[in-house]
Amino acid sequence: MIRILTDDVEAKRLGSNASRAVEENRGATARTVEAVAELIGIPGQS
Repeated sequence: MIRILTDDVEAKRLGSNASRAVEENRGATARTVEAVAELIGIPGQS
C-alpha cells in the first residue's frame, strides 16, 4: 500500500483502471434501469 501511495506511475495506473470500471458500470447500470422500467411498464425515453 505504501508503494502505491509513493509510486506515481502505479497510482496513475490504478486511477485509470478505476475510471474505466466506473464507465463500464455506468453503462450496465443504465441498461439495468431501462430493463426494469420496461418490465414494470414505464415507457422508454427513445
